[in-house]
Amino acid sequence: MADDIKESPQGENEKIKSALSSEFERRFSSADLKNPTGGPMNGPSIPTSARMQTPSEEGSIPRLRTFKDDLAEIIKTEHISTVQVAAAEQEKRTHSAKEAEVLSDEMKREIHDTRVRRITVTVATVLVVVGLSIGIGLYFSSLPSSAPEGFVYTPLIFVDKQAEIPVMGLFGRNLGQRLVAERDSVTLRLGSVEDIHFTQGEDATKKLIDAQSFLKLLGTSAPQELTRTLSAPFMLGVHVFDGNQGFLILETDNYEGAFSGMLAFERNILNDFFGFFGPQLLSHPASGTTTPAFNPAFVDKIIKNHDARALYDETGKMRLVYSFVDRNTLVITTNENTFAEVLTRLQSKRL
Repeated sequence: MADDIKESPQGENEKIKSALSSEFERRFSSADLKNPTGGPMNGPSIPTSARMQTPSEEGSIPRLRTFKDDLAEIIKTEHISTVQVAAAEQEKRTHSAKEAEVLSDEMKREIHDTRVRRITVTVATVLVVVGLSIGIGLYFSSLPSSAPEGFVYTPLIFVDKQAEIPVMGLFGRNLGQRLVAERDSVTLRLGSVEDIHFTQGEDATKKLIDAQSFLKLLGTSAPQELTRTLSAPFMLGVHVFDGNQGFLILETDNYEGAFSGMLAFERNILNDFFGFFGPQLLSHPASGTTTPAFNPAFVDKIIKNHDARALYDETGKMRLVYSFVDRNTLVITTNENTFAEVLTRLQSKRL
């Protein structure tokens, strides 16, 4: 019995099958098949052992044989244990489970491949659509515009209002008087700022004039040492404080040259703007006295921690002040309050 148990599950299965087959042949062989009359039969017949007997022959109804009975007899006669039968059944179930697992893996691979194909097709479609959209956009953007772009201007600082002055036909004193008229017409609330910018051309050809062109149109005596250092953008404006105060912001790319040029421009700057910064100062002696004539001149001053040059009249009132608030920005105005307001707005823009 121990030797039978050591055999492999496959050999045990074959042994069980062989035993069942032998038992079937033994029970139903032609030697046991007889004619009810006692003679041999030409065809298969129910064996005597399996024929139902009448109650008179056995005294009771014969019991129907089952697979369980046959299996029990085979285990008994062939010396096969129930452990071997269970092992054979387990092998069969394991084989079926492996086949199911293989089928499951194949289905998973097929589902994965289907998803990959769908994602690939979707991505390719999106790329094609995006490519076509970009191509169409580039094509239409390269076409010439049927309408000219609008004129756009941004002041150097934040302002509350803008005013445009076309310079066509304006130069010298005429331009200066127009500046004074624009300054006096400002009716904004206290502390507000209005920008005045100058343009030439119309519609699609309209453009701003630069700082050098502005000073040349106005006919100032600004030395070339100053004007050649000036960059294109500049701003002329009005600050509403104790009346309407004018100011000018210039940008330079050469601090040393611009500072030297301003020193030379000091004696004429007030008069060259035709009253935009207020009436000019005249040198004259006091009436009926021998007091020396008043000679206006700029003096050094510190305003808001910035070095400045200021011009005072004979009463001691400041009439003009300018300062390089940094090495690239020059501010010219008429009083400390306006200078402080312009400085604050310049610093706010840079934050």
